[in-house]
Amino acid sequence: MVPINARLLGEESAWILQNSQVSLLVTSAQFYPMYREIRQDNSTPLNHICLIGEQLPADDGVSHFTQLQARQSATLCYTPVLSTDDTAEILFTSRYHLASKRGGDYPL
Repeated sequence: MVPINARLLGEESAWILQNSQVSLLVTSAQFYPMYREIRQDNSTPLNHICLIGEQLPADDGVSHFTQLQARQSATLCYTPVLSTDDTAEILFTSRYHLASKRGGDYPL
């Protein structure tokens, strides 16, 4: 899982998506236009967007979380073997890089 700060610009979000190789994104309708543009730009491996809520109609590469959840079984059909070495989250904290993408300096 790679959380993306809601305050980031599209270019910064695209950089995170590219560097983390995200192919599926879960977001709200508020941010859908930005991520749709990033997906259409083909600069990232992002190929599917899952929307929380149902404000927007689904199109190619978009689904609604509540609809997917309604079709999902309450029991997992596959349980992966987990290890303490597995990655749970990737948190991008490089403020210097993100600030430089905005054209500013980040004071040390």
